[in-house]
Amino acid sequence: MKKKKKSKLFHIILFLILASVVVVSADYIKNKEITITGRLEEGYKNIVTNIEKWKKEKEDKKTTEEDTKAEEKKSEEKAEKKSSESKKSKKTVTVSGITYEINGSEAKLIKCEKQDETIVLPQKVDGVLITVIASNAFEGCSNLKYIDIPEGVHTLETYSMADCHQLLYVVLPDSLKEIGYWSFQSDQINFICHKGTFAQEYAEMVKRPWFEGDRLQ
Repeated sequence: MKKKKKSKLFHIILFLILASVVVVSADYIKNKEITITGRLEEGYKNIVTNIEKWKKEKEDKKTTEEDTKAEEKKSEEKAEKKSSESKKSKKTVTVSGITYEINGSEAKLIKCEKQDETIVLPQKVDGVLITVIASNAFEGCSNLKYIDIPEGVHTLETYSMADCHQLLYVVLPDSLKEIGYWSFQSDQINFICHKGTFAQEYAEMVKRPWFEGDRLQ
């Protein structure tokens, strides 16, 4: 009788232990499932976030490229328009044996055919200010001894008066800012200009005499 009671008690205890194990295992599995589910949800959210971010970056890049292309096209159209207007406004005019190229609001002296000893250039041609004397503009003007370059001219290009070997006096304006190499090759040249100007600095640089004034007295 005692053995039966002990056996029954043992089975009860064993049952309780097994039941406890089952409960603990179930809780553990449940917790694991929750953890795994949470991680899957978090991973999915990250993937969705990254995809949305990539889409936005792609759209932004596309927008930027489109804006850049639009700006480039606009700049090209503006340049073409400016070039077209420039071509339309460019013309050549010859006055008293001297040819000028007029481009918009400026004129360039490109060729002198005169064989005079004295030349006084006008400040304007066709109402447009003369600003440049071109390279070799006075080629062949071997008789030239005196030339008055007007106010407004800022550039004498290379070899502009290199062929004028008898040149004695040149009036240089205050507006002058640039004189190209070998613009003058006369070894007896004298410059007439104002003190403190680029013209005076040039005369001293090439070691030629200069006199202050507006013209030869």
